[in-house]
Amino acid sequence: MQSGKTIQICFILILVSQAAWSQTCSVGQMELEGSNLVIYYDLMGKAATPETYLIQLFSSHDNYGHSLKHVRGDIGIPQSAGSGKRIILNILDEFGANFEEKVNFKVKASVYVPFINLNKEYTKIRRDKAYELTWTGPKTNEPLRFELLNNDLKLIDLPSSAVSESHYSLKLPRSLRLGDSYRIKITEGDSETKVAFTQVFSVLRKIPLSLKAIPLVVVGVAVIVTSGSGSSKSNQLPDPIKP
Repeated sequence: MQSGKTIQICFILILVSQAAWSQTCSVGQMELEGSNLVIYYDLMGKAATPETYLIQLFSSHDNYGHSLKHVRGDIGIPQSAGSGKRIILNILDEFGANFEEKVNFKVKASVYVPFINLNKEYTKIRRDKAYELTWTGPKTNEPLRFELLNNDLKLIDLPSSAVSESHYSLKLPRSLRLGDSYRIKITEGDSETKVAFTQVFSVLRKIPLSLKAIPLVVVGVAVIVTSGSGSSKSNQLPDPIKP
């Protein structure tokens, strides 16, 4: 923070869910680390019916009208219940270098429910090969955005889908790194709540290495067959040279 600038921080916590009585949410300490405000919280749910949550941070700066964007940590979708979670807000990036006022912050936790249901899931996807994603759910009012994630970190934006369509042709780029822990995030427009995810999948080569080696084996067999298709005389080995 710039010298001479002060910020008074108050905190309000609310928990909103479809079954709010089954969860508890509490805030621990808050710390200022340079231009970052770190908020620690615990979110506990029923162990018998584990759920995931959408966590959002709001402020009185705009009367809690829009969730704050310059945040990272245990925030967004999907978050699981647990303790020792934290939200990191960059105050200067969010409010500007000349920000100086009293602010209340509010954390909102709501049960995450996908806005569409995928009909088919893939556990393995080959690069540069087309896969069809279809789903059921309400018709969308905006184009759908598709993002490729790895370990829940965004890698690339995929081509968007037209409004009201309920299918998508997915083709991962040939240059994509092979490995596990990939999935697709599907979002309606810029919404924070209308979000769905594919299950985690592995990315494989378009053609397995074992299949690429088959033509070499066939050529080798062809050479052997051809060399044996002459007269019986040509197949006889010469007598050893006598000393």
